[in-house]
Amino acid sequence: MNGNDPVARLRIGLIGSGFIANFHLQALVSVRHVAVTGIYSPTAKNREALAAKANALELGPCRAFASLEAMLISGEVDAVWIGVPNFARLDTMREIHRLVTSRWAKLVGVACEKPLGRTLAEAREMLRL
Repeated sequence: MNGNDPVARLRIGLIGSGFIANFHLQALVSVRHVAVTGIYSPTAKNREALAAKANALELGPCRAFASLEAMLISGEVDAVWIGVPNFARLDTMREIHRLVTSRWAKLVGVACEKPLGRTLAEAREMLRL
């Protein structure tokens, strides 16, 4: 698969394990041709619980990853949803950008909860990356 090929089933990795991640899991139950295959959160208990929930909702197979890098380079996700708190979004996007531009990770898309940043400058940087 290259960056222009359609995917038969979009494998999503969720970054964050809070309220919005749980909300997305519930919403994705009704979406065809998607699977939640990865969860990254810095808190082991939370990422394990969210992965278990994704599997219970039959959205997987989903597994929890101990680092963002591990999830992105696993080859198990096609796209990521950034759902971390506002203060962590830009650093998260910088890490995604680093791994994709170095060719360690291959993604077809990145989605981010609103707002993109805490300031206009942060939002512009998110878009640039």
